[in-house]
Amino acid sequence: MTNLIRSFIRWELFLVVAIILELAIFSIITPGFFNIQNLLFSINDFAYIGLAAIPMTFVIITGGIDVSVGSVMGLASITMGILYMNGVNIWVALLIALIVSILAGLLNGIIVAFTDVQPLVVTLGTMFLFAGLALVIAGGGSATGYEGISGFPDEFVEVANGMLLNIPNAVWILLAVLIIFGTLLHFTKYGRSVYLVAQLKRLE
Repeated sequence: MTNLIRSFIRWELFLVVAIILELAIFSIITPGFFNIQNLLFSINDFAYIGLAAIPMTFVIITGGIDVSVGSVMGLASITMGILYMNGVNIWVALLIALIVSILAGLLNGIIVAFTDVQPLVVTLGTMFLFAGLALVIAGGGSATGYEGISGFPDEFVEVANGMLLNIPNAVWILLAVLIIFGTLLHFTKYGRSVYLVAQLKRLE
């Protein structure tokens, strides 16, 4: 019985309770706040944060951290935008942007794996590197920072802004990524290896 109680007394449970209380309080204070459609569409405002945070879970579990994620996202985005502005097909530009982000992550991983430098220090340095590259690319493409690029094809825009079954696509994408990475972490050999790395670091 004690073990059963302990399994429920976890920080995740308190987080869920806090969210429920927050929703209840704001629903009382502001009539109409607790509207399913409003809540679903509000996810669009932070879906990109969730998409970055979910894979970051693997890094954090192993005792690392990556503060360059935002710069990598910016570099990939501006690369895709500049390529599209210069006549590259939007889907080809997206593929190249994904390759750029993979190479950025690979650089972080190689430096962390083959040096004694802490991940925080490494990614802090690459954060400025990637942000600088993004600004150089933006300047070279006659764009100001991350602004001034528009006119993307409707089918591309609808990936994020469209709806399926009256639910925003951003919600479906976030759920899909959550399921994929949750399965990878909890039900695969790779996921067990991630936890094993964490245990080994605690024993060091």
